[in-house]
Amino acid sequence: MTTAAALDTMRDLDSWSFDCSGSFEIGEDTITCPNAHGNVDLAEALSVSCNCAFAQLTLELGGSVLSQYTEKLGLASGLSVNGFQRQKAALLSPIAGTPIWLGRESANTKILSILVP
Repeated sequence: MTTAAALDTMRDLDSWSFDCSGSFEIGEDTITCPNAHGNVDLAEALSVSCNCAFAQLTLELGGSVLSQYTEKLGLASGLSVNGFQRQKAALLSPIAGTPIWLGRESANTKILSILVP
């Protein structure tokens, strides 16, 4: 979703890069990668699954764009696969319209979730 939103909306994406040191601070949360990837562009960030670069991209894109792409890609609607029903995603409105970032541990990596207005 983040890649699709970046490809569609970021005019300067050809010159975008991120210097991955292996961790990235957002407020009190730390997003980590298994190792430092160094300077990566979008293609490299995608190929090495750089959590830190994608965390930076989500900050640059903002909650409004990510919310639009959640809807656009059908991630906010329910889904049934082989009889198993997946609940639709919940997007919560934070106080004062400021996005809330939550880090969740998964496979020793903090996964970034954004809750948007």
